[in-house]
Amino acid sequence: MTTTSSAHSLLDRQLHVLLGYLPALRDATPDSVHDARVATRRFRETLRYFADSHQRQADHMKKAMRETGRRLGEAGGDMRHARLLARM
Repeated sequence: MTTTSSAHSLLDRQLHVLLGYLPALRDATPDSVHDARVATRRFRETLRYFADSHQRQADHMKKAMRETGRRLGEAGGDMRHARLLARM
């Protein structure tokens, strides 16, 4: 297996992990936001293997994943506030 195909395989795996958290995010399970944010960071880290051959695309995907992580963080804060209010 070549380095490029190994990197593609790893990237594909990371994407499937991230997508696997979607049902938990929809259900607002307690750790879903944290787990999805970790998955976005791992996805971005995996993109470094494409820096030489696909820099432009990798940079675009990194930016999109960074924004996704930020939005998940905002959603996590909203979920925590909603849980706190529900306990009152």
